[in-house]
Amino acid sequence: MDLADTIGPGGSGLVDASRASSDDISDEASVRSEGEGLSLADEDDEEDATEDDNDDEEEEEAEENDEESGSGTEESFDAEDVEEPEASYVSQDAAALARKRSQQDHKELAPVPTYVPPHLRQAKPVVSEEKLKLDRKVQGLLNKLSEMNMSGILNEIESLYRDHSRNSVTTSITDLTIQMISSRSNLLDSFVALYATLVGALHRVIGLEFGAHFTHTVITRYHALGHSSRDIAALAPTLYETPDGSKESLNLLTLISELYNAGVVGAILLYDIIRDLLNAESGTAPMTEMAVEGLLKVMKCSGTQLRKEDPASMKDIVALIQDKVKGREAGLTIRARFMIDMLVDIKDGKAKAKKAAQDNKASSEKMSNFLSSLGRNRRLLASGPLRVSLQDLLAADQKGKWWLVGAAWSGNPLIEREAAVAEEKAKKGHKKSLVPEDEAIMELARKQGMNTDIRRTVFLVIMTSEDFTHACDRLSALRFTPVQQREFVRVALHCCSVESKYNPYYTLILNHLCSESYDHRFTFQYALWDFIRTLPDLGKDDTHKGRNVARCLAYIIARSHVDLTVLKGIEWTSLDKRTTSFLTALVIKLVIASQTTSPLVKLPKAFDESNFDPHPIEKLFGKAMSNVEVTQGLAVLIKRDMTKETLPKILERVEAEAMARTVALRGLKVARETLKGQV
Repeated sequence: MDLADTIGPGGSGLVDASRASSDDISDEASVRSEGEGLSLADEDDEEDATEDDNDDEEEEEAEENDEESGSGTEESFDAEDVEEPEASYVSQDAAALARKRSQQDHKELAPVPTYVPPHLRQAKPVVSEEKLKLDRKVQGLLNKLSEMNMSGILNEIESLYRDHSRNSVTTSITDLTIQMISSRSNLLDSFVALYATLVGALHRVIGLEFGAHFTHTVITRYHALGHSSRDIAALAPTLYETPDGSKESLNLLTLISELYNAGVVGAILLYDIIRDLLNAESGTAPMTEMAVEGLLKVMKCSGTQLRKEDPASMKDIVALIQDKVKGREAGLTIRARFMIDMLVDIKDGKAKAKKAAQDNKASSEKMSNFLSSLGRNRRLLASGPLRVSLQDLLAADQKGKWWLVGAAWSGNPLIEREAAVAEEKAKKGHKKSLVPEDEAIMELARKQGMNTDIRRTVFLVIMTSEDFTHACDRLSALRFTPVQQREFVRVALHCCSVESKYNPYYTLILNHLCSESYDHRFTFQYALWDFIRTLPDLGKDDTHKGRNVARCLAYIIARSHVDLTVLKGIEWTSLDKRTTSFLTALVIKLVIASQTTSPLVKLPKAFDESNFDPHPIEKLFGKAMSNVEVTQGLAVLIKRDMTKETLPKILERVEAEAMARTVALRGLKVARETLKGQV
């Protein structure tokens, strides 16, 4: 009997149903893999439910036939055991085929990686565990910083420098501090001043390299933000803020201003930033709103300190702003006009501006008191601010950092100044690229050893002034500290000595300086001693230096702005030939200077013996008697080295005029009588 006849129509239906179900499963898998939608999957579920009902009816009919025939039942079970595994194998193959197709589709859509040569591959920076721990420590200290615990935070940071490399700690403090300050929201000035005070303390305690690294990083970040946000017309405003709504650059500008208050940077950097803000134009507007806000922020934070160093600076800055916007107010926003009015109020010292300035002054006084107290129990490694320009900081990566000891630097200040002058002339449309006079003066300054900015500034003022009055007025206008003002006397005395022929211009400058200030007289005394110590080392071509300084000193002593006791630093018991020649020339020129008011130390043509007055000589040599060593030294010098035999040669070397020689002889007799009894 055939197997199909034994099972009956229900058995064949069961096999067909199982095959149909396997086909449906494969169709469903393919439909789901291709993602054709949810509706097709629902229709398949309905069809599967209908087919399951049919299978149940056929199974019931098969059971009734099995009851009639026992052998048929056993064969039916055998048939089911044979056919059902076939259905499971089919369903598994269909699912595997669907997964394979899906993977192939994903491979076709995935981008094909391109080959990168090894030398172009950049290794990902690996942050060590030690660096992460250090950053967490520094972040915790910065988060706890306040006015009350600043000294303790400073001590803990010093311990970090002892336990870790200086570069790691400096980099970590710099990056985390700038990250906290460069917020998109507007920060309080007191909050920024707190961290600026910490930076100022670390600048003094850790050393100049910390302040230099921090300043360079801040300026680089601020410059990048400022110039990237200048052209904001192409940016669309968002729902919550305008295109220039970010206050990141303004917060960094506040930090730079507070660094100036903390003594980390000098005024030259702040003036460069102000100049950069004044040149920020936008379309028809003479200044951008962001630039006006930046100027207002600088004046609020550092206006008091700037006024201390240069009282006219505030007025000049506000005047430049007013001149720039005059007649172009229509291009400014209402907020920009309001901020300009606030700048004017700050300059005029009105009530609201004065109250804000007093609040800022109180916080700055606390900061300065803390910074000034650091030297009581610590050894300070940096005594002054970093006097670097904005251009030097921006070009540090290309030219180097000349302000750090041992750092490489490829720049040349003379060449850079020439390039700056040439660029300025090119902007103005001039054909000449460099002023020959300035070029010659800078070259002369280099040859004369003017190796600091202070000395170069004083040298330029002296060399470019119209007369000695103009030079003295310009020198007094320089806002130098008392220590820096010492260079006035030293540079003028150096210029007087190196001239091939005596120039009374430097003598008049030195005479004016000595007459105005005791500090200048004191500096002149030490500068003179330094010069006298160099006399034995002078060559034959430098003999004019002694004659020039002797004539200059004789004129100043004759005007009673200094006296002969200025020579107390000389070793009278061991005079060499050069020093003796200098002193004999000084005595002869002093006698002649007492008889005339000319800075040339020459007698007028109408002078004769009847005009000789011994009283000024007695007075000048009488003042020397307050110092015994000077008095005895001069007496021995006149008696031993200015005898009748040697005096004619000395007069021939020092004076060429016959009347001057006669006056010198008579004056030496008066000097001997005045100093008589001191030998």
